[in-house]
Amino acid sequence: MAKRRATSVSSQRLSLSRKGNSRLGVWVRRLLWIAMEIAFVGALIVAVACAAYAYRITDQITERFEGKRWKVPSRVYSDLLTVLPGDSLGEIGLVPRLQRLSYQDTKAATLSPGEYRVTPEAIDVFLRDFLYPWERAKGYWLRIERQGGTVKRLLDVAQSRELPSAEIEPELIARFFGDHQEDRDLVAIEDVSPHLLNAIVSIEDKRFYHHFGFDPIGFTRAMLTNVVKMRMAQGGSTLTQQLVKNFYLSAEQTVTRKAKEAVMAFVLEQIYTKDAIFEAYLNEVYFAQEGSISVCGVGQASRFYFGEDVRTLGLADSALLAAMIRSPAGYNPSTRMEKAKGRRDYILKLMHENEMITTEQYQNALAEPVQVLKRKPGKTVAPYFIDFLRKELDQRYGPDILISEGLSIFTTLDVQTQRNAESALKDGLIQLEKDYPKLVGKGKDPVQGAIVVIQPQTGYIRAMVGGRNYYESQFNRATQAKRQVGSVFKPFVYAAGFQRAFEDRDFEFTPATIVIDEPFTLNIPGGKPWTPHNYEREYLGPVTVRKALEKSMNVPTVKLAVNVGIKRVRDTAQAMGIETPLEEYPSISLGAADLAPLEVASAYSTLANQGTHAEPLAVRDIVDAQGNVLEKKPVRIQRVLSPEAAYLTTSLLEGVINRGTGARARGLGFRHPAAGKTGTTNDYKDAWFVGYTPKTLAAVWVGFDDHARSINLAGSRAALPIWTRFMIEQVGKGPAVDFERPEDIIVRKIDPETGLIPVYDCPTIIDEVFLDGTEPTEECDLHKDSIIEIFKKNILPEKP
Repeated sequence: MAKRRATSVSSQRLSLSRKGNSRLGVWVRRLLWIAMEIAFVGALIVAVACAAYAYRITDQITERFEGKRWKVPSRVYSDLLTVLPGDSLGEIGLVPRLQRLSYQDTKAATLSPGEYRVTPEAIDVFLRDFLYPWERAKGYWLRIERQGGTVKRLLDVAQSRELPSAEIEPELIARFFGDHQEDRDLVAIEDVSPHLLNAIVSIEDKRFYHHFGFDPIGFTRAMLTNVVKMRMAQGGSTLTQQLVKNFYLSAEQTVTRKAKEAVMAFVLEQIYTKDAIFEAYLNEVYFAQEGSISVCGVGQASRFYFGEDVRTLGLADSALLAAMIRSPAGYNPSTRMEKAKGRRDYILKLMHENEMITTEQYQNALAEPVQVLKRKPGKTVAPYFIDFLRKELDQRYGPDILISEGLSIFTTLDVQTQRNAESALKDGLIQLEKDYPKLVGKGKDPVQGAIVVIQPQTGYIRAMVGGRNYYESQFNRATQAKRQVGSVFKPFVYAAGFQRAFEDRDFEFTPATIVIDEPFTLNIPGGKPWTPHNYEREYLGPVTVRKALEKSMNVPTVKLAVNVGIKRVRDTAQAMGIETPLEEYPSISLGAADLAPLEVASAYSTLANQGTHAEPLAVRDIVDAQGNVLEKKPVRIQRVLSPEAAYLTTSLLEGVINRGTGARARGLGFRHPAAGKTGTTNDYKDAWFVGYTPKTLAAVWVGFDDHARSINLAGSRAALPIWTRFMIEQVGKGPAVDFERPEDIIVRKIDPETGLIPVYDCPTIIDEVFLDGTEPTEECDLHKDSIIEIFKKNILPEKP
């Protein structure tokens, strides 16, 4: 009985237990079903929300992707360097130029693109590829054989061929940015090295060509790896997601942003091809920081790190570039070489495992050292010139085009010349303040200056310095400051005289023509009588035209101007390059006109170019991002003086430097043939010197911005030393070249006091230049009646 009751209780308990388990199972199943329903509804809601979001953002995605994706800055280049046999290596500054272009000095027997080697016999340079406006130049091994400091012969080493000339590529001197300072060189995917494409896919998204924008498999694998390693060892974003984040979204780390990123990546891949997306990624990705400028895109990164076109990038360098994408600072080969090499080698391993490269390629790439360009801290080149250029281009293209269309602007500037000019002005003004402490006023603006350098034959502006410090004052005194020119204007009077004599042989005007240096008064129609004076109020009586200009004498110059014709003088100055309208008053002959250094330099270049004026040029060519030439600025020349008139004027100006008001240049060590003129205003507020050799012309102005202050120094003291500093550095290392004399200019001996044929007792005899047929025919009458002359005539027998 008891046993039966126990069995019954046990059965009841089992029954209750089964009932309990059954009820629990029902509830579990119900909860699971509810959870599934909720998950389904939630997923449906999420899917609907994603679909709605995708539909809503489709237009936004296509508008950005198909519109203007990037604002690509215009790049401004210097002029190229043409090397010729006979060139002075010091004068053309070849090695410093190669260094500025980030060519790497090497001692290796074999060169690679972007390397150079210097030996006592030659300079070897492996030139890089470069896209000129007229051609895509292929790099080659150039050997510049030298004899001392002179180029002896040019050779294409690979072709064993002698060259008549060689061109070294231009230097990048500026970029025109908008609000965002991002520099990129847009490339098409077919123009990118296959090694680089494979390297990026291997490390960043190996399933790129198989997923639909968001890769669940890759995301899951990355998350599991991160959990195992307990750190963010891998990222889960596809290339498409990375592009979306950079292109459309912010960098915030939130679930919402990540969800948007995934949806937008999916939409992007439904609309565009993989190659179109990859190409956008290649141009968008960030690589480095160059000062305040971001280096973006593989095209620009390849040039920045290796100095090489991305289409020819090798395997090892491709892997190194791909290594930097994840963390440009963390894997920067310039600062963290070992870390960068480790990641590069890991990428090469992945490429080998994925059968993208052979074992031999893999091993060779591993053996390559990590080598990137050694870059010096960037320095702004020619800021005054760049401002001048940008204002000129803004008028033709508009500012938006310049900051967004990726134009290549090839200028006439020479960087070595620019640096020489900047140093000469800076050091010259400092020395001036040391020599004349009164120039330094407490609490007042410092003494300023400007230099313009022009190549006379082309009008190319080779250098422009508009002040002593651009960052303290952006006012460009080379182009914007119109200051009284003083005696710098006088050569236009003499050039007009020589030109009139060339056209009218009855008009007497030669270097030996006598003019009387004595006070006189001019009656000005409608004005007060004007009496010009010499600076020191000293008058020498009869002087030659040569002496009048060499000594910068006022009274003879005004007399000559009146004789030649004031209108002719004015018209000659304007034709030679003075753009500012000039009044037809006699006082302009003494420089009573406010002119900018650039136009004065331009006018003087006509003399240096044998009477042909070349319009000043800052731009040579402008090319768009596709390589189409938008603008080609030809050299515009016009004959305004005969070669004879220009040469005779130059000859007088040579005398200014050799023995006249510019003789201090010789005392300071400048020995090359040169012509020039000092300029000083009556109140000593402006000091000038403009001088030239056959190939280089430089104009220098010195003064205070405040027109009320005077420097109390003549041009020979303030401006001439700066000009001399520049010319010694610029041309002093090269061979001396004399001015070419026209065929019908003859040389005759004269007495410098009378300008006539010398007689036996003339104390001084000089060589003088004349237009053939205008030389003196009479003997010096000043010394004819001397004792020696009388003795010769009456005692000595006549020559048979």
